[in-house]
Amino acid sequence: MKIISKVLLLTLVTFAFSISVFSQCKSFTKKKCMPQVLPYIHNGQLNSINIFPGESASLTVPFYSGQDYRIVVCGHKILGDVYFEVRNSDEELIYSSKGKSSTWDFNVASSQELLIDVIAPPDESGDSEEGMAQSGCMALLVAFRQ
Repeated sequence: MKIISKVLLLTLVTFAFSISVFSQCKSFTKKKCMPQVLPYIHNGQLNSINIFPGESASLTVPFYSGQDYRIVVCGHKILGDVYFEVRNSDEELIYSSKGKSSTWDFNVASSQELLIDVIAPPDESGDSEEGMAQSGCMALLVAFRQ
C-alpha cells in the first residue's frame, strides 16, 4: 500500500509540474510572440512547446489559395536563434528562416498542407549549469490577412 501511495504522489507532482510549465509557455507565447503577428490576424492556435537546445518539432498546417500568410517563430533566449523550415508534401524545402527574420510573409497559389519544422540550435556555449541542459519555450504562430 505504501508503494501505491508513493507512486500516486509522484504522479500527481509530475502532473502538477507539467501543467505549470505549459502555463508558463502559454503566457510567454501571448506576451512575447503574439505582437509579432500584427497586422495579420492570428489563426487562433497557440502552438508552443517546452524544448531543449538541439531539439526540433514539426507541425502540418493547411494553407488556402489566394490567402496572404505570416509565420512567426519565437523562442526563449536560452534556446538561441530559433528558426523554422517550411516543406511541401514531397518534403522539398520551400523556405528556411535560419539566419533571417523570425517572420515570413507569403502567399500560396494553390491550397495545400505544408510541414513546418521549428528548430532550436544546439547549445555550443557550454554555459549550462553543471552540465545540465536547460529547456525553454518555443512557439510557432500562423496568421492570415483578410
